[in-house]
Amino acid sequence: MSKVEPTVDLDPQTEAAAVDGGREAPKPLPPRKKRRVKAYCWNHFTKYLDDNNLTRAKCNYCDAHFAAEPKRNGTASLNSHMYACPYSPLYIAL
Repeated sequence: MSKVEPTVDLDPQTEAAAVDGGREAPKPLPPRKKRRVKAYCWNHFTKYLDDNNLTRAKCNYCDAHFAAEPKRNGTASLNSHMYACPYSPLYIAL
């Protein structure tokens, strides 16, 4: 029988995996994309930052201002004002 020589793999990725117990190191996460605004009410309001660096919303039809911090306030107050604002094209007279 002929003698078989062991092969040596000089690939650094394979070598690092062998040292790490066969597990690959976790890959870094890609940067997040900006999400598009999904709520319909944002077609009728303008976002801005107030003096305390909090997100606020201003009605495009009247001068009403609302808290619009995404994690705290949501869009419920914007939706109700959108239909209650007398200058809005969506105004529903009761």
